[in-house]
Amino acid sequence: MNAITCETFIRLIPHFEEKPTREPGEGVNHEGWCDHLHTCASCSDAVLTHRVRGWGIDPAAYPCVHMAYRANQACPMHEERAECPDLFVAYDEVFDEYSLIKDGVSLAISFCPWCGTPLPPSQRQRWFAELETLLGTSPLAAADKVP
Repeated sequence: MNAITCETFIRLIPHFEEKPTREPGEGVNHEGWCDHLHTCASCSDAVLTHRVRGWGIDPAAYPCVHMAYRANQACPMHEERAECPDLFVAYDEVFDEYSLIKDGVSLAISFCPWCGTPLPPSQRQRWFAELETLLGTSPLAAADKVP
């Protein structure tokens, strides 16, 4: 089999995502398609985009397709994301913050670990500062008043 072009690869994404073992014709087999997937970053991103859109999520609403994919992955074996060791990227809407999570420890990140895209600046400090201004004291000291 000859190497496939990006155009052919992208056209065959729905086929290989749904029926990976059946050959689609066009002189392309699953092995050749996978070889291209693992050597072409833009086609790998196209697969992630296809998956995210299949979940009903617009990848354009995220800094990059990697964050859209990782922050929305689900695990069929674990009801809660925190229980799954394979789901280690979290997004917190309150703080507009992406984090890596492992064993209950969360580390905020500023760049996508896969492509280096800058992530939005965390709003955590701003949230606490504004809340302190509203409460007139530390949000931790007035936890019963925090909305």
